[in-house]
Amino acid sequence: CDAFQKRIPNTDVLSAIGIAKLSIITNAFIVAVTSEFLPRLLYQHRINPYQNLTGFVDYTLARANVSELKNPPGDSSDYLDYNTTSNYTYNVCRYFGYRDENNELTRFYYEYLTVALAFVIVFEHVIFALVNFIAWIVPDVPSELKLRVKREAYLGKVALREKAVEEIDGGGTVAVL
Repeated sequence: CDAFQKRIPNTDVLSAIGIAKLSIITNAFIVAVTSEFLPRLLYQHRINPYQNLTGFVDYTLARANVSELKNPPGDSSDYLDYNTTSNYTYNVCRYFGYRDENNELTRFYYEYLTVALAFVIVFEHVIFALVNFIAWIVPDVPSELKLRVKREAYLGKVALREKAVEEIDGGGTVAVL
């Protein structure tokens, strides 16, 4: 059973490295897609001439004209006929989305997707560089252990030399150093 286990390579370390890289990329996508950091930054520097966030919320809300909504064919109820309802006064519904009056995606949406993809690439490269830099700084083997291994190798060579000298001399004692 021990021989079988020695023949199988240890893939735990390799899979852990792959999972770590995958988690970095996943986190970069989560930050890029779910946070409002990138849309705010893009709005502040590309859209608003005053370089601030004034009007950002209004800019991110699309408009839907609800006065144009009609009942489905064959439905005689008037639940969507807002013009006949006396207490309804709104003709426009606002919702989150980067769409224009024709319900088409705006140029800002595509710029945001481009910035988000660039953010993912830059973020993961910075994190990978940082991880590699830290791995380069921190040694795999502590210096004290390296010194012990070198000392053991040296003592092994000395012992082999002494044994070789004893065999040549015929059992006499010889000091080697």
